[in-house]
Amino acid sequence: MRVLTVSVFVLLVASAGLAAQDKPTVKQCKANLNQWVPMFKAVYEDPACKGDGSPSCPFAAPVRNLDIGELVHIPFEAEACAKVNRRRRYDYQRVATRAENIVVMRTVYFLKSEDQTDRYIEWERSQQRVSSPAKAPTRTDTDEPTVSENR
Repeated sequence: MRVLTVSVFVLLVASAGLAAQDKPTVKQCKANLNQWVPMFKAVYEDPACKGDGSPSCPFAAPVRNLDIGELVHIPFEAEACAKVNRRRRYDYQRVATRAENIVVMRTVYFLKSEDQTDRYIEWERSQQRVSSPAKAPTRTDTDEPTVSENR
């Protein structure tokens, strides 16, 4: 059951990333932003949330009925919109961060409620022992220039 839960979560994350590959229009992005900003603002202002620390926060009224697939999809959409509508990129990045925070909070509370924190720590340690790639990643044309390259 535990492996199934983790597998489903990974599958949802991967499918959300694949679905977000279509380039959105500026009009679609503005409409999404007009929906997302008030929704996440309301979450963090909800008395049940108390900032980020309450177990009820990731299930505050504005996001209560969004499932993990919908929540995971928002950062991919927001990042795609940040590329299309660069003038509002910080707004899209903030939305992506808020959605990711909700996913992380839900995951943490799941691990705690299902007494899975020790298994997670064990898994994390095994991942930390995985060796890094021998070759460093190469720079692509899509990378933004560094400060030294702008001179």
